[in-house]
Amino acid sequence: MAVDGWGSVLQQNADAVRPLKIKVNTDSLAALRQQMPLAQHNRFQPELIHLHQG
Repeated sequence: MAVDGWGSVLQQNADAVRPLKIKVNTDSLAALRQQMPLAQHNRFQPELIHLHQG
């Protein structure tokens, strides 16, 4: 069975790749988010900030 160049590279690397195990403490993330000013939550969408006030 013929394998193209990219396929062979991927196959060679398949065994070497180890999936990352990331532990996220969602409680602390939620606490940090509550402490942020509202503008921080929407820093990439400043036009939406007024929609969330009051």
